Amino acid sequence: MNLEIVKKRLDEVIENDATAESIEDFFATHVPVDQLQLLDNFELQPSLGYEKWTEEDVFNSYIINPNNSHQFIAVYGEAGTGKSHLIRWFKEKFEKVKPLNEVVLFI
Repeated sequence: MNLEIVKKRLDEVIENDATAESIEDFFATHVPVDQLQLLDNFELQPSLGYEKWTEEDVFNSYIINPNNSHQFIAVYGEAGTGKSHLIRWFKEKFEKVKPLNEVVLFI
């Protein structure tokens, strides 16, 4: 690894905005999330005791949407916890496996 290249690219790779870096850099720096809580309804202070999900579990059960049902998924948490990063991970992963007639709107 060439340290000079790394120093020059550091500001390009490490950004506050989850959509700023290239897809390759995004996946190269991604750290899997394995402590997600899924709630059936919105709670300002989620109670403890919910089953923990991995991002892969959520992706396969909800993002892939095997039942083709209409759904709305809200991601919430404190500032800086990686919400935008997780949503981008879902989007980029889905782009690779989605049906040809499926359109992804990344808002």
